[in-house]
Amino acid sequence: MSVEAQTPSETRPRRPVSRVLLLAYRVMAYLTAILLIPLVFVATPLDLIWDRPALAGALGFAHGMLYMVYVAVAFVMGIALRLSLVRIVLVLLAGTVPFAGFFAERYITHAWERANAAAARPAVTKG
Repeated sequence: MSVEAQTPSETRPRRPVSRVLLLAYRVMAYLTAILLIPLVFVATPLDLIWDRPALAGALGFAHGMLYMVYVAVAFVMGIALRLSLVRIVLVLLAGTVPFAGFFAERYITHAWERANAAAARPAVTKG
C-alpha cells in the first residue's frame, strides 16, 4: 500500500500495548483452556454416560465464570492491538473449543510483540 493511499490511522505511530494487559490475557487464556479440557473430556462423559453431574457442575461453573473474564480481557486486548472484528471474535470463541485457547494465546502474544515492535520504531514523516 502506498503512503498516499494510507488512512491517517495507519500513518500514526502506535502506542505500545501494556505488558500487564498481555499478562492478564495470557493468565485468563490458560486458565480457561486448562479448565475446559477436563470439563469436556472427563466431566461431561461422567455426567452423560454414568449420571455423575457433580464434577461437570463444578468445572462448568468455574469455566463459565472465568470465561466471562476472559471475554472482557480478550476483547480489550483485541481492540488495543487493533485486530479485525473477525479475529477478535475468533479469539473470543477460542475459549469454548478445547485446545484452541492455547493457539489463540500464541497468536495474541505474537501480535502483541509485533505491535510493540512497530510502536518502538520511529515514525516516518513525509518530507
